[in-house]
Amino acid sequence: MRLRRAPLTFPESHLSMTTNSRTRAPFLPALFAAAPLLLVALGASGCQTSGVGEPCVPQAIPADGYKLDEIVIETTSVSCRTRVCLVDGTFQGDPGNVCDTNGNVDSGVGCEPADEIRDSIYCSCRCDAPANLDVPTCSCPGGFTCQELSQGGSDSTAGSYCVRSEHATPDGGR
Repeated sequence: MRLRRAPLTFPESHLSMTTNSRTRAPFLPALFAAAPLLLVALGASGCQTSGVGEPCVPQAIPADGYKLDEIVIETTSVSCRTRVCLVDGTFQGDPGNVCDTNGNVDSGVGCEPADEIRDSIYCSCRCDAPANLDVPTCSCPGGFTCQELSQGGSDSTAGSYCVRSEHATPDGGR
């Protein structure tokens, strides 16, 4: 017994869809018209802030907390997108001892207001470096000033960092 193939036939309505571009893809003109808007929307959603100014938790907090005018630059912070957690010298105390809503902590010792901690301990980035160092630098966002914080320290921290403008010193150094 021999099988015979029957010719493929389509109803007239299907044939017209393959030959008429308006019927085949009526959404294409609308898609092309909307493409610039879609690209702008996708581009805007892909833009991220630098992370400078976001709160961070230093990895190594001294047992007695920080002293006023003590500047600490952690360049391997996992709590910052920039990898730099900065204690900018305007905070005194233990940032791990945050006040609750009543101004107390469970440990029974003095506590630090959360807004003071956020103002003085935050993510930063190196905005300038000595010429002999080949390290990436950034631009400081609004509200921040590029200020030299580490002059003779190790190469891992040497240079200038973005500090809150209200905490920057007039002479550019501390």
